[in-house]
Amino acid sequence: MIYGITGNPNKELLWEPVAELIGWMLEQDLDFKLHSEVANGLSERRLVAQSVIEPAKIDDLADRCDLVLSFGGDGTLLNTARILGSSRTPILGVNIGRLGFLTGVEVVFVREAIQEIESGRYEIEGRLTLEARIDGRSEPLRALN
Repeated sequence: MIYGITGNPNKELLWEPVAELIGWMLEQDLDFKLHSEVANGLSERRLVAQSVIEPAKIDDLADRCDLVLSFGGDGTLLNTARILGSSRTPILGVNIGRLGFLTGVEVVFVREAIQEIESGRYEIEGRLTLEARIDGRSEPLRALN
């Protein structure tokens, strides 16, 4: 399993939990790819050694990862889903803020969630998506239900 890691770089609460998770994932020998904004933020803050950072564009995470962890809140999860578009890559929302209705895991339980995933004890819940095209706009608009 390869985990993609993304999040809201505007939330200061993002950095420590992601850095700790990466350290733990390295100890567990789990493969991961970091969204370039997250990789750059961790590097700038000197929270993770440059040697373990392999930045990827967010849309590359869908192609190169089996699951994307989206750190933030409901808005971050919805944005991740929008960007990943028609990809069938599952997204696990990790709540790092206040109350989240869509984010599936509180940040303090993300390790346990990954252990469950690694053990095969998980279900993927399908969601409907909507894609709209507007004349004169090259990129489609996407929504998650």
